[in-house]
Amino acid sequence: CRVALEVDVVLHWRVDAGGVDLALQHNSAGTYLSLGFPEEAGQMLEAHAVVGGGGAACTFWSLDASGAQAVELNSSTVRAPMQSASVATVDGRSFLTLSGVQ
Repeated sequence: CRVALEVDVVLHWRVDAGGVDLALQHNSAGTYLSLGFPEEAGQMLEAHAVVGGGGAACTFWSLDASGAQAVELNSSTVRAPMQSASVATVDGRSFLTLSGVQ
């Protein structure tokens, strides 16, 4: 399945027994992409995000309180609600792919 979020941004997804596989696509190469996951729907705090692009590997972030000092880089995927994450450029388009999202 897929849905256009913006003119150049498309979210693809597939559901299976292992969870949800997501691919966020931007129609430009080398673009930074990110997806966030709040612990509670509609709440910004207690959220996790994965960011990737620009030739760099994916990084995982947590927001546990308000203010810039509360944003922390996670060195592992332990708190991220997914099995794996990757970023790639294919045919001039950027993709952030997440597998096994719970």
